[in-house]
Formats: sequence, C-alpha cells, structure tokens
Amino acid sequence: MFEPQNLGGTIVTMVTTPFIAILLVIIIVLVRSLRRATASTRWRATDGRVLSSGVNSHYGMHHTMTFEPQVVYEYQSGGQLYHGERVSFGVTAGTSSPDWADRVVARYPPGSSVQVFYDPASPSEAVLEHSGAMGLKILTTVLTAVELLLVALVVLGLTGHLG
Repeated sequence: MFEPQNLGGTIVTMVTTPFIAILLVIIIVLVRSLRRATASTRWRATDGRVLSSGVNSHYGMHHTMTFEPQVVYEYQSGGQLYHGERVSFGVTAGTSSPDWADRVVARYPPGSSVQVFYDPASPSEAVLEHSGAMGLKILTTVLTAVELLLVALVVLGLTGHLG
C-alpha cells in the first residue's frame, strides 16, 4: 500500500478514510431517527396543549445565524402529565432562513389544542407530526451512496488501481 508506485492510492486512502468514518456515524444517527419516525406512525394519539412556541436563533457553524422552531407542549398518558418539545423526527432542526421556523411556530400558537403522538412503551417520547420520514429516507439513501463510493475509492487505492 505505501509503495512509491502507489502514491496516489495511498493519498486517496489517507484522505478518504476519516470522511468514511464521519459519514458512517451520520448514517447511523439518521437510520435511528428514521426508525423512530416510522415507529411514531403507530404511536397513540392524545389531546395536548401548547404551552409556548417561538423561534430560537443562535450562531451556528461558520458563524451563520441558525433559526430553530421551539414548541413546548403538554399531554397526559395514564393520568400522568408529560411535557414535550419535539415537533417531528424530520431532517431539519434549524435553518439559516427564519421563514421555515416561523411557519412551524405559526402552526402551534401558545394555548392552542394539539394532537400529540406518544410512544405507549415510553410515554415521555412524543411528537406533534409524523412528517420527516421521507426526507430521512432520501438523505440516508444519498449519504449511503456517497459512503459506498468513498469505500470503493479506498479499495481501489489499497489495491493499487489509483496509483
């Protein structure tokens, strides 16, 4: 692998390997979220009430402003009161444009009644929307394809086909 005649393959392998590891972690997190989003379609529904809603802004990576909807709601299960903050298991947690966050928050004004979907096995796990599964599927598929291409590059580099 580290022979002078395979220098190109060695460089590709060394540069690509960290990206493969990082991307694998991201894919694992996305698959877990996708499973939870899919499972949430079978969760029980109950009535709830929005306690507060607003757009949270902060500086994210690369010093850009990120806007996130923040919705706090309450609901009951088995006579016990729970509080939730998750709107959905969607891909987007925040964006650089406040419009999306404003639209989410507008659907949930404080004091309004909402339908809450909660996990009967763990009632503290809840969402307001089942949306997000399709976006997660698409993103997971695309990132898996990129991961496979990177692995193929490493294999070609290790076997000397890029040198």
